[in-house]
Amino acid sequence: MSIVVHRVTLTVKVSADPAEHDVSEWLIDPVLPDTPKRHWVKPIVGDQIEQKPQEAKDAADAEYLEEQKQSRITEFREQYNEALESRYKIRTLIYAVLLLVNAMGSMNDEVIDYMNELAAWIVDGDVLVETAEGLVQDCETVEDIQAVSFTLTSWLDTDPKVSTRAARNM
Repeated sequence: MSIVVHRVTLTVKVSADPAEHDVSEWLIDPVLPDTPKRHWVKPIVGDQIEQKPQEAKDAADAEYLEEQKQSRITEFREQYNEALESRYKIRTLIYAVLLLVNAMGSMNDEVIDYMNELAAWIVDGDVLVETAEGLVQDCETVEDIQAVSFTLTSWLDTDPKVSTRAARNM
């Protein structure tokens, strides 16, 4: 069994049968550089894996860092959306906005104050997400990105438990 590396995709297979891999498409038992694949020259030409020049490695690292930041931010946003939707379905939130707009039009201060509790709570959640996003954007390493923590437990505990039915009946 051998290690094989695809010349175009840089896919590495360990414990592969060399007889099953065409040498025009795969390197058989190459010396694997002790660097991330993003530093390898693609496609592989010849019989060994070449590394990019330092300037290209730096650019690849910067791109990778940005991808990791965006991935972490997306993770935080999805976590927030799931938490919000665990308490209020989208339909309910849309209806809450309609009730608030109608209350503002009719100057119903009781409904306005009640629905504003929900709006303020949602803003508080957004601020938590934006703060975590800012911390991620300031990171200079992937390890720093992964170290940024984000929890919504305290925020969820302050849910005002607004009811559109109650607002409609005020």
